[in-house]
Amino acid sequence: MRWRREAGMAGALIFAIAVGFLAPAILTLALRLLGLAILAVQVVAVVAGVVIGGLAWIGWFIVQPSAARAALRSAQT
Repeated sequence: MRWRREAGMAGALIFAIAVGFLAPAILTLALRLLGLAILAVQVVAVVAGVVIGGLAWIGWFIVQPSAARAALRSAQT
């Protein structure tokens, strides 16, 4: 009976040592995944900003001539 308890304690010790060695790797992987997630969010934000800026730029050149014509008409009358 005593050898089972000692074997169990040895198994727990081996498990604790293994977890101790694996913990830095697990934490490093978690931080890398978190970094990749943050990078993905930044990429999406940049792409969205470029798209919105491009649409605003295109819209400005669509709206600007009609606004200029309206200003000329109101200035002539």
